[in-house]
Amino acid sequence: MTGFQKQVNLQPAPGVEGAIASGNPPATYVTGPGGLISGANGVIVGRFGFASYQSDGSERVDNSSFLVADGVDRVSALGFVANMQQALNTTYLSESNMTMLPWQSMEMFTRGDFWAKLLTTATRGQKIFASLIDGSAKAAAPGATISAFVGTASFATNVMTVTAVTSGTVAVGQQVSGAGMPANTYVKALGTGTGGAGTYTLSTAPGTISAQATTTQEYVETNFRALSTALANEIAKIGYGN
Repeated sequence: MTGFQKQVNLQPAPGVEGAIASGNPPATYVTGPGGLISGANGVIVGRFGFASYQSDGSERVDNSSFLVADGVDRVSALGFVANMQQALNTTYLSESNMTMLPWQSMEMFTRGDFWAKLLTTATRGQKIFASLIDGSAKAAAPGATISAFVGTASFATNVMTVTAVTSGTVAVGQQVSGAGMPANTYVKALGTGTGGAGTYTLSTAPGTISAQATTTQEYVETNFRALSTALANEIAKIGYGN
């Protein structure tokens, strides 16, 4: 086993990923009588989650805003899944785990100060952007658009055909933007394309649109801001604030 401590740092870590970072009062996401439960794939704590209503009155949380399994759009409710001992390690001989088991009661926070791992460098005051695919976080200027793919594509019913790539790649779960594109249109499945030129199945049917400038986004702006500086892949203090 490789996870045992092998050194002692001169300075302790400022915090633990997903932990509450201050004594300011947090606020949890308010649910109906069915409560809040983790989705079929579980939920990774220390990341952002997306909630959706279920037929039994509960609300389900996933780190992905769009799950191909049921084709449901989940961007209407967004919150932070704090490290409140909600995860449970059930893997034999593994040393740690940050993932909740599926269909477990849970909490999700809409306000508060937390320690979060950011995939980019961060400076105090930047806004926090949450991944629509896995709930991971990046820091960027307020109002920024973090494009995953930029290029040219045409559309027929619910199929997008990428004909030219300027930058980035297309992936399942990304939100598609372009002239005439319905709101909340996502890449639902790969066709002949695997990130570049080729076809992709969409969650909506834009109809017939000739080749035009098209972008996809993986990150959505949240109401949280960076409250401390950090290098990429380090934890930073984040807190609610417009």
